[in-house]
Amino acid sequence: MSRPVTHQMIAQRAGVSQATVSFALRNHPKISAATRQHVQAVAAAMNYRPNPEIAHLMTHIRSSRTPRRQAALAFVYTQTKTAIRKDEVIRRYFEGARARAESLGYALEPCWLTEPGMTEERMTRILINRGITGVVLGPLAYNGPVQFAGGAMHLGWEHFATAAIGRTVVQPDLDRACHDNFSALLDLMRQARQLGYRRIGLAMNYKADERVNHLWIAGFLTSVHEHPELIAVPPLVAHTWGPEPFLAWIRQHQPDCVISHGIDVCEWLADAGLRMPDDIGYATVSWNSQKAAYAGTYQNYELIGAEAVNIVFGRLNRNERGLPENPHIVLVKGRWVSGPSLGRPPAPPSPADKPAIATRKKTARKRALSTPKTR
Repeated sequence: MSRPVTHQMIAQRAGVSQATVSFALRNHPKISAATRQHVQAVAAAMNYRPNPEIAHLMTHIRSSRTPRRQAALAFVYTQTKTAIRKDEVIRRYFEGARARAESLGYALEPCWLTEPGMTEERMTRILINRGITGVVLGPLAYNGPVQFAGGAMHLGWEHFATAAIGRTVVQPDLDRACHDNFSALLDLMRQARQLGYRRIGLAMNYKADERVNHLWIAGFLTSVHEHPELIAVPPLVAHTWGPEPFLAWIRQHQPDCVISHGIDVCEWLADAGLRMPDDIGYATVSWNSQKAAYAGTYQNYELIGAEAVNIVFGRLNRNERGLPENPHIVLVKGRWVSGPSLGRPPAPPSPADKPAIATRKKTARKRALSTPKTR
């Protein structure tokens, strides 16, 4: 059995000190890029393999040393402070990220790209001056005062270990923590099927589905394809989102259950005289406490925020800055939350009652949907 390659052996062949080898193999910024590449090439040629137990011990020793001041990570918002106070989802992302950062010995500082006079270049300088090397990017504002064309953001990435929450920051391609939206749709469809719904429809604002890389419609179509007992309802993914196209879709396709993202759909159904779940079922893909009256998927926002911090912490420990060569995505599964908007559909009528009931229901439904109210 050959003797394991040590740092001392690499140092002798590379013509550097053992400390330089240690720094180079950890991608430490103290070592120049040329020296780091030279040492790593020598180590690879010698078939060097780190001892995982020693590496774990050294990481523990380094992380347990008491720093002169608490290191900080940044959480970058593209929403205004006023909008954040009303946005439960973004607050939960931050709370989960902050709790995880504190458990790892870091403070988490909120930073606002919506501050007067703030630019991405200025934000980069501020973070560098504060000694911040780890950055968590919150989701881009849906309709905020600062817009990022094509989902592109331009911080000085080479200075930071960065992770994004969600898929809204498209350029550059970063490590990110996301909700498993595809699996969530499969689960929502399964819950509705088990309750007896068969004409299940998906209704989405195109922009909302685009923000999750169209994984909601992908999950819906997959479920319809895999379950022939379902009556296919063409999904509505509308560029023009409002009560008129939505209720026109309801009138044309008569779904017995709707899956969507916002409570505006529920208001439109109520305005049209349709009761949930008596006349139609409803489930949301993004449940939160503001939607407690509805069934749906809670996306575990706090866990997503915590996973984004885990990504940044891992990159900092490996002394990795800049854009990842092969970006990673950590998927967090949501959990089903039952609610009164989704119940068991009424039992089908007996053959003797069917004509009268069908005529009565058809007349009432046509009257409700023929003149929809708008707010």
